[in-house]
Amino acid sequence: MKKNYLRKDCNTCDLTSQTDKIVKKLVLLLLIIFGVFNVYGQADNCATTSVLTVGTSCVTTPYNVTSAFNNDGPSPCSGVSYRDGWFSFTTDATTSSVTIAGTSNKNLGLAVYSGSCGALTQVACTVPATPNASLSNIGVNPSTTYLLRLMRTNNGASNNMTGTICVYKAETVVPATGNNSYSMCSGNLYDNGGSAGNYATASNGYTVLNPSTPGNLIRITGSITVEGGYDYLTIYDGTGTGGTVLWGGAPHGTGPACSTFAIPNITSTTGPLTVRFDSDDSTNCTGFNLTVSCITLPPCSTPTTQPTALNLSVSGTTINGTFTAASPAPSGYLIVRSSSATPPALTNGTTYAVGFTGLAPGTTRVIQGSFVTSNAVTFSDTGLTANTQYYYHIFSYNSACSGTPFYLTTTPLTNNATTCIAAPTSPVNSSITTNSFTVTWGASAGAINYVLEVYTNPGYTVPVSGSPFTITSPTLTYNVTGLSGPVTYYYRIRANTGSCSSGYVSGTVTTLLGNDECSGAIPLTISTTCSYATYTNVGATASTGMTPPGCANYLGTDVWFSVVVPATGEINIDLQTGVMTDSGIAFYSGTCGALTLLDCDDDSSANGLMSFLRRSGLTPGQTIYIRVWEYGNDNNGTFGICATTPSCPSPSDLLANILSATSVTVNWTASTPPASGGYQYYVSPSPTPPTAGTTPTGTTAPGVIGVTFTGLTTGQNYYFWVRSYCGGSDTSTWFGPTNYKPCAVGSGTGSTTLPCPSVMAGGIGMSGGNPLPVNCTGSTCTTLEATSLQLNEPTGYTVSALTEPPPYQFTCLQNPVSVNIDDVWSPTINLPFNFCFYGNNYNRCLIGSNGVITFDTTTYAPGGYNAWLFTSNLPNPLSSGVAFLGLITI
Repeated sequence: MKKNYLRKDCNTCDLTSQTDKIVKKLVLLLLIIFGVFNVYGQADNCATTSVLTVGTSCVTTPYNVTSAFNNDGPSPCSGVSYRDGWFSFTTDATTSSVTIAGTSNKNLGLAVYSGSCGALTQVACTVPATPNASLSNIGVNPSTTYLLRLMRTNNGASNNMTGTICVYKAETVVPATGNNSYSMCSGNLYDNGGSAGNYATASNGYTVLNPSTPGNLIRITGSITVEGGYDYLTIYDGTGTGGTVLWGGAPHGTGPACSTFAIPNITSTTGPLTVRFDSDDSTNCTGFNLTVSCITLPPCSTPTTQPTALNLSVSGTTINGTFTAASPAPSGYLIVRSSSATPPALTNGTTYAVGFTGLAPGTTRVIQGSFVTSNAVTFSDTGLTANTQYYYHIFSYNSACSGTPFYLTTTPLTNNATTCIAAPTSPVNSSITTNSFTVTWGASAGAINYVLEVYTNPGYTVPVSGSPFTITSPTLTYNVTGLSGPVTYYYRIRANTGSCSSGYVSGTVTTLLGNDECSGAIPLTISTTCSYATYTNVGATASTGMTPPGCANYLGTDVWFSVVVPATGEINIDLQTGVMTDSGIAFYSGTCGALTLLDCDDDSSANGLMSFLRRSGLTPGQTIYIRVWEYGNDNNGTFGICATTPSCPSPSDLLANILSATSVTVNWTASTPPASGGYQYYVSPSPTPPTAGTTPTGTTAPGVIGVTFTGLTTGQNYYFWVRSYCGGSDTSTWFGPTNYKPCAVGSGTGSTTLPCPSVMAGGIGMSGGNPLPVNCTGSTCTTLEATSLQLNEPTGYTVSALTEPPPYQFTCLQNPVSVNIDDVWSPTINLPFNFCFYGNNYNRCLIGSNGVITFDTTTYAPGGYNAWLFTSNLPNPLSSGVAFLGLITI
């Protein structure tokens, strides 16, 4: 029996209701199937895309690019697309930037296009060769549909590429590098850190803002917080960074701190604006927020009036102009220079930039244009050709309107002027002295005279006495006198025709140093207190015919001073730092051309490495010459110098006489005048000199110029200094040292073992034997022979080493010398006999510690400076009778 699948109570069932339930289940299944298909609704080709919604944040949509999909898009920006799927999205009226984020199980590439299938324009693209890909802050146009392409970029395998995708509004930002662009009439523009973050270091990108409404102008305003002295915003008119800078372009403040600056309303002149941001490699601040808007230009109208009263003035090859503004005022004035009296033809809607030369008739040049609106009523036209007539035509125009600019081309304001003759040429300096120079220049055709202006400053505001000087043509030279040296002077020369003056030709000249040579030595005034006067060695040269002084690394560039020795017989010269910080100084006696070096110093001054020299025992009224230079000749410039003599002069000429192994007498020469309070002395076993505050060892009574010491230690070195005491706190400087070592004084008996000279006498040929007897009554004779000592005149000498022990012991001299002290002469050594040398008799001498001896104790002071450099041959009998002998000292 056939089975009946109806229930036994089927006759009571509602068959229609059961059928409805089955249909509903089938519909639900179809909805699920088709719903899933909608979720994975990307298309295989560009023409059948599904729509993605542009959200305010990332809301993902799943996709599935199956193995059946083809690759039908253009070549990607890099790599290869093996198959692709397509979506589309449409921006709203306020969207100017979007971000697209995608995930994938395969390598994903993204590309955004504008236009229609078959005529696509790529807007953005990325092929990172990774499963995930994104495009950030893509500039888009409001209310515009774009196509989004998802590309499988790793291989063409048959398995599916699945993942998620989202599109959402992004902040419009200026990129850290490169450039982007947005079309917008509302919203905000931020730095690369966005609205919430700080900008990056080393930023230099820019953004072009285009008005999304055609014909409008972009306007931006806001504020910027940046490192004030280093990071900055630049706003350009037009597209790109080649336009006119409307705001910024340089650091907005100073210092490294983050500072806030207001940005005023900035409006483009033709439509777009370009915003560029630059930051250095340190300090990130919050950056900027610019509010973007658009404005609509009114239609242009032609100005109704031209400016009036154009006045032109000529200065050389420059023409300056002023005129009266038009009323009612136009937006600006176009000024054209022309070689023709006929005004040029202008075209409404065309802007003319400064420097444009394409107008006609004649040769023209725009000197105040309409590319950047200017309503200035003055101008200066420079660099023109001499002695040439120029015409100026001025037009009113209106801008900041639709179809801008509109020109009033009828009856422009016109005037003309002729430039002056050419300026003189090629000034040449000659005959430069300490107080004058001569300048010569090239002629200017048509000049009736020349005006020479001389100043002491480069700004030409401080003229010398008598300036300006007028020179009648055809004379082309002038000698300027009454100057100072060494000083740099600034001069300029122009030519005159009687009706106008040429431009200037300029030059400089530095006068010479007056005391560059001994003959120009500057006299110094001596006082008892030091008051520095400032001088310089800039411009100096090495002294002619002079040998180096022997200290302080002399390499030239010296200057000279002189001083007359006062009644005290003592002078002190001190140098002070200026530009020069390390100096040398030397004293000379005699006359220029026949000078004798007395002393030399490097850095004895209390003023750093500057020099100081003291000289006592000089002849009152004697002229001493002072030579000053810079150590090494590599930092020349100003310095200070002062000349003093003490109110309490120093004694001089220390002499120590050894009395015994434990006693010595030290004598000195009294000061001039003699010290009223006697003399203070200081004795020490150390060569360290005493200072002004050192407590003296003892004091002598007035007039006493010697002191005897007993109970000394045999063989101990002692150093002795002395100074004058003139009452109260008035003392001289310390003079010395002399040094002595108590020891057993020699007896004066020679210790040589050499035999006495042998004199032979006798009969001839008999070797000293007796001659034959002589008969005194007869007429016979006997011939005798003899040898004798050779005695020479004292007109020369030779120097040789002793080959045997000295004929006298020198271990302890009663009158010690100072050969063991560097660069000094010994005390005076009195000779117990007259010494005849080169025809002169001497009874005293000085021994120098550099291997010389002199009998001149006037030029060379006892205890004074003994030069270590000699360029003359020895012996050297000078005109004054001085003789130098070479010595060997051990």
